Amino acid sequence: GRRPSTTPRTTTVGANSSPATKRKNILASTAQIGKASKTKKNNITIEVQQINPKRSGTASHERYEQYKIATTRLEYLALGGSTADYLHDKQKGFLIEIGEPGTVFENQGADRGSCDNADEANGCS
Repeated sequence: GRRPSTTPRTTTVGANSSPATKRKNILASTAQIGKASKTKKNNITIEVQQINPKRSGTASHERYEQYKIATTRLEYLALGGSTADYLHDKQKGFLIEIGEPGTVFENQGADRGSCDNADEANGCS
């Protein structure tokens, strides 16, 4: 007989979909990937810069718009990002793997070390 495909399927997420709908579609898509979701590197939590740094009108810009909502490497891949995209975006600082200390998105003004409006229980005084 014919072997089932081991190629992950991706779910196309509409540009006008709500974040909740996109997240639901991602989770359905990642469930299809199966074996890949069990690897530690695919379950790593990530944060993707929300301002798209790719040149408008390019294929990479369109892919970025789809995968920028990902919160794990597996979601990133399920949303159409490739391993090459992931490595490039990580190298350029467009995404970070949570736990990498001292990394911020400079052009978004993110400041993970800020204690504005924080209380002492969160380590701020």
